[in-house]
Amino acid sequence: MSKYATAAILKVIVTFGIVGAILTSPAAAQQRQGSLELHKIRHLVDENGQLWLTLQLVNQGNHIVNVARVAPSATGPWTESGQKIEAGAAIRAKMKLGKDMPQSVWVDTSDGMLVFNLPARQ
Repeated sequence: MSKYATAAILKVIVTFGIVGAILTSPAAAQQRQGSLELHKIRHLVDENGQLWLTLQLVNQGNHIVNVARVAPSATGPWTESGQKIEAGAAIRAKMKLGKDMPQSVWVDTSDGMLVFNLPARQ
């Protein structure tokens, strides 16, 4: 193989690697804020017909994080949580949903206010 063919192949590999890193970084960043990661979300309907969103939050940090409350927007409505997440542990929190499906989840924690963008529901 000539040195020009090797250089061209290397250039293509590097280009795809850079494009792949750029495209995957925002998706990963949307699900992790500070030391918390939004691991799973589920929709749930209770016996009264109320729609809820359940969240599984995982503490990827090395300290305890207190989760005070969660909401579909900065203005609420806020659902109290009052849970502590040990380092490396996970909790489940839930919040009431209204008529419209939220685009993000706001989590009030001891690390500050965190915002997780939700994937589009299909």
